[in-house]
Amino acid sequence: MSNDSQAHSNQHALFAVLLGIVGLLILLVFITIRSQGDNASTTSAVGNALPTVDTVVVGPSTTAADITLTEGTTTTVTVSGNYTDTNSCHDVADTGHIKVQLGRQSAFSTGGTGPDCGTYDDNHCIVENVQMASGVSSGSTHWSCTVSNCTTSDDTTGSYVCTAPLQYYMTPTDAASRFTADKLKATVIMSDAGGAGAATGNTSQELNTTDALSLDATTVSSGINYGSIALGGTSAEKTVVVTNSGNSCGDNVGVCAGIKVQISGSDMTGSGCTTTIDKGQQRWDINAGTAWTGQTALTGSPVNMVMSMPKANTSTAVTASTYWKLKLPTTGVGGTCAGTVTYSPVRL
Repeated sequence: MSNDSQAHSNQHALFAVLLGIVGLLILLVFITIRSQGDNASTTSAVGNALPTVDTVVVGPSTTAADITLTEGTTTTVTVSGNYTDTNSCHDVADTGHIKVQLGRQSAFSTGGTGPDCGTYDDNHCIVENVQMASGVSSGSTHWSCTVSNCTTSDDTTGSYVCTAPLQYYMTPTDAASRFTADKLKATVIMSDAGGAGAATGNTSQELNTTDALSLDATTVSSGINYGSIALGGTSAEKTVVVTNSGNSCGDNVGVCAGIKVQISGSDMTGSGCTTTIDKGQQRWDINAGTAWTGQTALTGSPVNMVMSMPKANTSTAVTASTYWKLKLPTTGVGGTCAGTVTYSPVRL
């Protein structure tokens, strides 16, 4: 074969090899592209769902019941129930907020049908938006809340319990109150990072009226101690301070009527008392410095001390004082004699 023919044959062989390589590359590229298409990933943003409060229960505990306040001090109220957050119940429990509001119904917005009772007021609006952290309220002032039954990240429902102290003078809603048409209303609003859900309310319970008064600590511990008195003599003046320690709020032309205070008592006697001292020898007045002759004699039947003693509206107690004196007979009395003086609250 000539040299030219041999060269021409080699070129054809080289060209064939090159075409084969190019075809292989095209095939590999084609396969690679198809492979990348088969493994393509997909993404989708999940929208936030606002939490919803499913139930609201009001009572002294997690059982629904009317509230009766303890005279002169605070009483714990509980607002509890269940909630749902379809993203995760942890959105509320760990970093969200629980806003709780409690008060007489007519104090709420929109004539009592709205969700808000306004700013905090011991009388009719116990409100706070509580920050939650790992299922427990953090830094709260009035309401303390906990969340339970929210365990795994997949859980969408949980239970909440919130408690707050109610002052003894909080305005009642029962039949004895001027707000007899009201109920004790509670609303709960839950929030997550996306915002606040709708309010859920409860108006099933009453806040009862408590008619009560208390006496100053000295009188409670020692009574009215007149000390030693000579026959025919008159004791030094003794003071008894009375506090309206209840929340009575009857209707008195559009304001809370409060209570009136009545006084009654017994004769002074005892095993060491030689002769009974008539109860009328003890006398009282609401003005200091009044002479014994100008004071009111103690009787066995109740006598009005003050006609109207309003309930407190703040932590400042509402008080009134009575001033007592005892005059002994000129003869026949000796030893240590004791009796009873009764102060009674009467609802107006």
